[in-house]
Amino acid sequence: MNVFSNWTWRWEDVCGPGGLRPWNETTKDFSMCFQELFLHVPVYFIFAISSSYYIGLRRNWVIREKTQERAIMFRSFAVLALVFTPIIQIYVLLTNNKSALVPIDYFSAGACSLCWVAHFSYVLVLKHRLGQSARGPIFQLLLWGVTVILNVIALRSNIISGESLSFEVANLCFHAVYFLTLLPSSDSRPTYYSQCLVGSQHRHNEYTPLLPGIDEDVLGTAMQDANIFSKIAFCWVNPLLKKGYENKLNDLEELFDLPPQYRCSYVGARIDRALIGNVDNYQQFAEVPHEPFIGSGYGATGETRPENISTPVTPTSRVLVRPQRRQNVSLLRALHTCFGFQFYAIGLLKLVSDMAGFAGPMLLNKLVIFVEDTSIDQHMGYLYALTLLGVTLTSMIFNVHFNWLMSVIGIKMRGAIVSTVLRKTLSVTSTELTARFSVGEVTNFMSTDTDRIVNSCPSFHALWSIPLQLTITLFLLYQQVGVSFLAGVAFSVVLIPVNKAIANKIGELSTELMRHKDARVSLVGELLRGIRAVKLHVWEDYFIERISVARSSEMRYLRARKYLDAVCVVLWATTPVLVAALTLGTHALRGIDLDAPTVFTTVALINMLISPLNAFPWVLNGLTEAWVSIKRIQKLLDLPDSDFESYFDRLNTNKDEDKVLIFKNATFSWAKPSVRPKPAKEKKNKGKSTKKLSKRQHADTTSEAQSTEPFCLQDISLEVGKEELLGVAGPGGSGKTSFLLAIVGEMIKKRGDIQIPEYINSFGYVSQEPWLIRGTIRDNILFGRPYDEAKFKAVVDACALTEDLNTLGWGAWVGAGGCTLSGGQRARVALARAVYADKQVYLLDDALAGVDARVAEHVLRRCVLGLLRHTARVLVAHSPRPLARAHRVVLLRDGRVQAVGPPEAVMNEVEEFLTSEAESVGEEPTPPPPPPPQVPEMAGSVNADGDNLDTVSRHSLDNDESMSEGTIGWWVLALYLRAVGGFMSVAIFLSLVLMQLSQNFTFLWLTFWVNNRQKNSTGVDNIHDTPIDSVHENATILDHGFNAADALVHTVVNGVLDFFSDNNSVPVQPINKTIDQTIDTKLGLEAPAYSNNYYLEMYFVLALVNVLFTIMRAFLFAYGGVKAADKIHKKLLRVIVKAEVKFFDTTPTGRILNRFSSDTYTVDDSLPFILNIFLAQTFSLLGAVILTVYGIPWLLVGVLPMAVIYYRVQRLYRVTSRQLKRLQSVALSPVYAHFNDTLEGLATIRGLGAQDTWACRGEEGVARWQRAALCGAAAAQWLALRLQAPAALALAAAAALAALQRATHAADPGLVGLAISYALSLTSALGNVLNSFTETEREMIAVERVGEYITQVECESVDGEWPPYGWPAHGVVSFDDVVLRYNSRGEPALRGVSFTTHAGERLGVVGRTGAGKSSLLRALARLTPPAAGRVIVDGVDVATLHLHALRSRIGVIPQDPFIFSGSVRENVDPLRQYSEAELWRALEACGAAGAVRAAGGLDAPAPPLSRGHHQLLCLTRALLQRPKILLVDEATAAVDAETERAVLACARGAFAGCTVLWVAHRPAAALDCARVLVLAAGRVLALAAPDAALADPTHPLTRLLHPEREADA
Repeated sequence: MNVFSNWTWRWEDVCGPGGLRPWNETTKDFSMCFQELFLHVPVYFIFAISSSYYIGLRRNWVIREKTQERAIMFRSFAVLALVFTPIIQIYVLLTNNKSALVPIDYFSAGACSLCWVAHFSYVLVLKHRLGQSARGPIFQLLLWGVTVILNVIALRSNIISGESLSFEVANLCFHAVYFLTLLPSSDSRPTYYSQCLVGSQHRHNEYTPLLPGIDEDVLGTAMQDANIFSKIAFCWVNPLLKKGYENKLNDLEELFDLPPQYRCSYVGARIDRALIGNVDNYQQFAEVPHEPFIGSGYGATGETRPENISTPVTPTSRVLVRPQRRQNVSLLRALHTCFGFQFYAIGLLKLVSDMAGFAGPMLLNKLVIFVEDTSIDQHMGYLYALTLLGVTLTSMIFNVHFNWLMSVIGIKMRGAIVSTVLRKTLSVTSTELTARFSVGEVTNFMSTDTDRIVNSCPSFHALWSIPLQLTITLFLLYQQVGVSFLAGVAFSVVLIPVNKAIANKIGELSTELMRHKDARVSLVGELLRGIRAVKLHVWEDYFIERISVARSSEMRYLRARKYLDAVCVVLWATTPVLVAALTLGTHALRGIDLDAPTVFTTVALINMLISPLNAFPWVLNGLTEAWVSIKRIQKLLDLPDSDFESYFDRLNTNKDEDKVLIFKNATFSWAKPSVRPKPAKEKKNKGKSTKKLSKRQHADTTSEAQSTEPFCLQDISLEVGKEELLGVAGPGGSGKTSFLLAIVGEMIKKRGDIQIPEYINSFGYVSQEPWLIRGTIRDNILFGRPYDEAKFKAVVDACALTEDLNTLGWGAWVGAGGCTLSGGQRARVALARAVYADKQVYLLDDALAGVDARVAEHVLRRCVLGLLRHTARVLVAHSPRPLARAHRVVLLRDGRVQAVGPPEAVMNEVEEFLTSEAESVGEEPTPPPPPPPQVPEMAGSVNADGDNLDTVSRHSLDNDESMSEGTIGWWVLALYLRAVGGFMSVAIFLSLVLMQLSQNFTFLWLTFWVNNRQKNSTGVDNIHDTPIDSVHENATILDHGFNAADALVHTVVNGVLDFFSDNNSVPVQPINKTIDQTIDTKLGLEAPAYSNNYYLEMYFVLALVNVLFTIMRAFLFAYGGVKAADKIHKKLLRVIVKAEVKFFDTTPTGRILNRFSSDTYTVDDSLPFILNIFLAQTFSLLGAVILTVYGIPWLLVGVLPMAVIYYRVQRLYRVTSRQLKRLQSVALSPVYAHFNDTLEGLATIRGLGAQDTWACRGEEGVARWQRAALCGAAAAQWLALRLQAPAALALAAAAALAALQRATHAADPGLVGLAISYALSLTSALGNVLNSFTETEREMIAVERVGEYITQVECESVDGEWPPYGWPAHGVVSFDDVVLRYNSRGEPALRGVSFTTHAGERLGVVGRTGAGKSSLLRALARLTPPAAGRVIVDGVDVATLHLHALRSRIGVIPQDPFIFSGSVRENVDPLRQYSEAELWRALEACGAAGAVRAAGGLDAPAPPLSRGHHQLLCLTRALLQRPKILLVDEATAAVDAETERAVLACARGAFAGCTVLWVAHRPAAALDCARVLVLAAGRVLALAAPDAALADPTHPLTRLLHPEREADA
């Protein structure tokens, strides 16, 4: 440490020859050095900081009077003069040879100018804010007064010393002007104007003030009224970031409005016109003979037209041979037409940015040569630094705006493509769409494929930019090292096919990965759909194992892909080092000496070369994927549109004026499914459904599902009158639903005619399964139509919804698919929607099946026979009651009309397959819900539609998915690190440190090599020939001051290096050669020299060490990421499967599924990828900063303030970015939900003729997402500009300092080259680090979302005692004063229920909706534990038993059968407990053996079977289990008569001796029981035998089964 002891501080180097003397006794005055250093400079800095604070203080907005504005204007001129006064003074003194300047003079002048620049901005701010006083805050006035006093003191000192007084007097004059501007009175008035109005040129008396309550935080339209500077610097984004920093971005309405030309509706209309193109080019006409339109007898049936009667008006007519299609132009050409000019023009920005980027290495070369060659004029160094700043800023600005405009065009293009896909989906018949695409494929068109097309836009520009960059870079490399560049380029070229092969393999693995991911997500979806059945059957472990097997297959491909990614990381990270080593090594082996300009220019060019070479294969892949996606979407666009004109013939109103619908020998067919390979999906599916589109014919018949040929309606001849009620009946699979869909136009017309009048273009279609959307009941009924109060109430009353709406509230919400309503309510809301649409023809597909007798009678009388009496109605029914009211009944069988006639003539043939009473027992409006503070949580019942009102809160659907706020918690990071593993995390960190150290030291070694070459090439004699004094021949006082400070910094650094160096190692040379070092060299104290071979060998060794550490880091990271993904998924799966049932009741299935799809994909792939990039770039940035400061230590002065700036910028951006990311996620969910709703309700939408309204609704959702995406892109470019601008200044500062060091003879060319070559990368490195950090933080949201479920979801408590052996032996069930609540604050669903069954008794449970029937079964199976009371089975309280032991001994037959993907064997015996013979015996007993054999046996897939057969498979499960207690939850409510008879027969025979609790909707099931339990409002009304109860007219069971008797009474 001797080097420290030899150094002393010299004030002479700062203050001049006199040194620092605070007080001069001779003149009795402060010395000028003391005044400047300890008085002027501190006050200036405080004044500047204070002014900057008030500049950013946006409060106390005012409108100034004209006098005050003029005063402020003159004040600003005075301050501006004070800015330039010290600069002019320094310039004058420099040109005056008589004046001698010292370093403190420069420092004081700079501080003074900086202070007044900040104050100038502050004065401008005073024009609009900072209070009513135009003088400004008192603190500012005090500081200004202090500066005036110091100026007077300096003037006195100059007078005493005899120095020039002109500049001090000028300063006082400007201060006098400043004082005069403070004199006008302060009578400004505060304002409530918006900030944008305050800055206008209008006076406050020219308009009326806004109200104080107006929200001034409304951002308005993006870029509206922004000037050109604001657009260039993205200043218009500042209000958005301010709101984000204040955590006010909690809703999409808080963001900028979308400019009209960016909206989905606008760009969708543009591309729609472009797709249609010039119609004349695509239409073909032909002249055909005109058919007569008036005949003999005006169209009487069977008459022929005489030849002399009726001639056509014209002999021929022009008929379309090839009619206009909606899409005549390809998608690619349409996109080119809409966005081509803007897209190609943006390329000019990239061209300018790329060309400016090449100036950096060239200027680096010139600068290093300048530092080496002292004969070059000093001014050239400063010119190089200034030019470097200019080209860097130019490249930065053009690149930022290229990225911004590409983001904008991507947002517009995405909106156009999504709009096109949506509208095309609505225009294609469901049969065509079903036959060729699945739901997953169609959804991928608007997600994955659209992403690929949009993301390929930058790749297109990269396609021409990369070859251009490569060509220029190679030419410049050739100029530097000659043919030596071929060695490094050859290695890089070899990497291109390697990268291409790796990319292809990764693509293949991604395809398989996505296929297995889809399979896993599909399994999870099935699990969630049937979670209650899974828990009742104790199949949790089975499904965990099954999903885990699928996950294992997925992980196998994920692991392989991650290891290939690690190979790519190794190539990307080591390529710069290896290419530089090969190039420079070849250059050295050729015997050419390496000098600093060549080495560091080559390194800089190689860094520019690597990125394009690595990116090129991915660019090609991206363009290839985009081309594939365009062709995939083109296949959708090539589907034929539904042609209303060609499908329907116009009815001859003269001949059939009383008809609205005529079939003439018409044959209709469903499209034959096309055989297509499994779709390749390389990208994440964001939680979208992967189920197949449900074909309409599957709803009709089992034979349709099993047959190889599509179902057909054959030779239909039928007429429907204008006001006729036509009933349609037939057995299951006869084609009733297909008949209605044929009328709608959803089937393919093979031959014959279907005629309708010209005024009909849509129908009032009500599907068999009601289709509702998320929203209010009113929204579902209006369906985009204007609200008419009188009409709305009439429709609601006719559909028996008045009491329901009074109970639920007229603004009640409907969950997805109507999950908050009972089945009957869903059917009535769907009917009300069709009635409100005011159609002439109504198609009602079993619309009365889910309601009870009283409600069905009301709807039939008030709606079908009331409001709709003047319309044509086609009613499909299974009940004789509505068919008896029809004018005619059509009997269908096997797709043919078997009989048509009055009901009394056809009913005899119909009765054989009609149900005993199709209406359910006892549906009635729900009791009023509790007040809002006591609303129970959503809790679904075992069935899907009967007793939902027992358990589902009607108001729980009002809220969207919750959105986290603030930063990502440390617990999230801890959760992920625990999943990675503590040891693995430490190993990854160490590998990153070692990799970066080895890489930095490799390039530092080049500096030592270059310095050694220079020392070896400079002889000692030459040094002796140079006088010591000549080294500083032209040195000034400034040079001495700079040398003193420079020597201090470098002495410290060199001392540290000496301390850590080893005597046996290569000596580390001091950084700079100062005067003392030169003297030491003259005395012979120089370090030993080594040969070039030694340095070359060490260089290659260091490069190989870097490769080794890079490989270690890449593969450790890949292994840790895969391990974390596997562990987190296992935890999530186990928690969800074991969760309490109330969690699934209150949480939408789609939301849970998103955790297993989108969020899991992020944890699997996206998060490790971006986290790897973030860590690597962070360490790379640290290494670059350290080496830059090492080379030019004076940069450390600027690095610290720049770090503060970066910290503030990133803090401001990160908060906003997180909120924008969350808003984008929240906005994207409704888009996918809307599209899924579109695919599920396609027939209903098209039947109602609401395609345009529905498409506009979808486009509005896309526009909301576009709004968030535009703000996110703007914020990202705002950040990029503010990160790269200071980095460009730092680069220019490094160059200027290098030139300044050269002027003071303190510059080392090697270190200067090293520092500036790394400074060149700082511009992008700083932005990359913050971008990757922000993106990592955004991706960590997925871990947060998954972690919330892992840590917060409550699991069922399964612990308990095991039951006695053989329990239950008798099956006696006893409820003892049971109270059951779904929410601790809610009303009980069961209120003191007490009853006891007999051993082996079949007990029916009936009651109206909300009576508590399903709650009874939930209490017994402990799906919801009772709040009070006990449930006892054979003397054992079930609350004390082990949960799985209890449920495994209870059989369950649900209303909605749970059938998952798999074979029949897997569905009836998933645990493989029974032999094949036992399975067949059970299937025979349940009546399902025939259907299973027809399908292909036990190994045939179960889902294609009909709904009735699904129910029989559930019955088979219960039969195989042989339970002593069987729970049947309305198992015959939604099946045909044949299935109902099979279930009842099996219950009588196979389950004889079992205690059966039968929740019944139909009379047949209830009356077949030994006793019937009647419930109402959670209480027991009666428990009696059916015969005894029906004998008493006042008995609750009698009133429930025969409500008309009560009404008559």
